[in-house]
Amino acid sequence: MKECIIVIPIYKEVLDNNELISFQQCLKVLKNWDISIITYKELDTSFYTPFLEESKVQYQFTYFDQSFFQNVHGYNQLMVDKQFYKTYNTSYKYLMIYQLDCFIFEDQVQKWCARNYSYIGAPWPHGPDNEPVRYKHVGNGGLSLRKIEDHIRVIDLSSSLPKCFLSFNFAKRLKNWYAYIRLKNKNSRLFKNNYKNEDMFFGKNSTYAYSFFTAPDPKEALLFSIESRPRDCVAINNILPMGTHAWPKFDIHFWAEHIEPLGYNVKKPSKKL
Repeated sequence: MKECIIVIPIYKEVLDNNELISFQQCLKVLKNWDISIITYKELDTSFYTPFLEESKVQYQFTYFDQSFFQNVHGYNQLMVDKQFYKTYNTSYKYLMIYQLDCFIFEDQVQKWCARNYSYIGAPWPHGPDNEPVRYKHVGNGGLSLRKIEDHIRVIDLSSSLPKCFLSFNFAKRLKNWYAYIRLKNKNSRLFKNNYKNEDMFFGKNSTYAYSFFTAPDPKEALLFSIESRPRDCVAINNILPMGTHAWPKFDIHFWAEHIEPLGYNVKKPSKKL
């Protein structure tokens, strides 16, 4: 069994400038890993093929129902679909989701796999931007490393009562009940209307409800990936993470300072005066 496969979801026939930067950097830095491009059969993928062939990576197109690629809600449904994980679990121990608004600085995938976490993603900051950055949960699914077996197990168990509810700690038991209710409702109105629920389902609720489903603490996770408030997040460890998610959305000028020296021309809006 191989250690990990890189999974890149695509939804559109042609990438814009910054999405292409994300794609090319992935093929360059993660060239030693198998790559699975996930999409639907009806999409014309001819734009992507020359880049894949030129990079000489080992790649495959993997197809799922078109409904999973129509909007954010459809993608969330795919990420909690057992069949998605079973597509890879006979050949790989981990998969790493790489959305095309990510950027990878260095191949540290093997190092992070060796830490044996169930789920790793950028921690979510909370609180006002003018206050010191604080975190509650890990983490964002756009750039995330997932232990396939543990994700299948969570999906299987989400309809049964976890043993952790037997805890004598009332606060912990109450928190676990809340997490369990959210897990139970992954196909309910709550899940369907919450477009962020896929990574909350795994990063927050599953780590509360199931003791086997593990994630790093926020400070450690910041070394894996950063999303919002990047200047503050980088300052915590004083080092760039392995990668970042949503870099064109969150302080693109900051990220351009690190991306453009690598040979890319980032398309960015003018700075406000």
